[in-house]
Amino acid sequence: EQMQTGNKIVVRKLHSGDWWIADPSNKLFKAAEEALEQVWGVKPLYTREGGTIPITSFLEHTMNAPAIHLPFGQRSDSAHLPNERIRMENLTKGKEVVKILFQKIAALPTRRNSSPPFRPCSSSSSSPKSLFADGCSKVADQN
Repeated sequence: EQMQTGNKIVVRKLHSGDWWIADPSNKLFKAAEEALEQVWGVKPLYTREGGTIPITSFLEHTMNAPAIHLPFGQRSDSAHLPNERIRMENLTKGKEVVKILFQKIAALPTRRNSSPPFRPCSSSSSSPKSLFADGCSKVADQN
């Protein structure tokens, strides 16, 4: 109305997901922090970005395991915008960070048989709602 155009728009919410907030005190976070510092020479700056990626919360709860986001870009990379980029240095150092992180994770103490096994979903479960409905995303009984 205010712009006096014939354009109209209809907005419908098709789906939604839970937000996610990381736990920087978990062992994976600490291992990632150490790997980043080892490669870049400085501690990472926590900016609380990426919390709107709903699959992270879903996977963390479904797998009963902590999650981390490990971005390698910079604010100037124009992520998800036209002309998105990433510097070659970020890619090569990112590869080294992942290598060191996996080594650190492999060295973490494990708690064998401390949690029930995960029961994978059948191929008939095609949506997140059906995952919860048929229980396949829940941890199976030990029996």
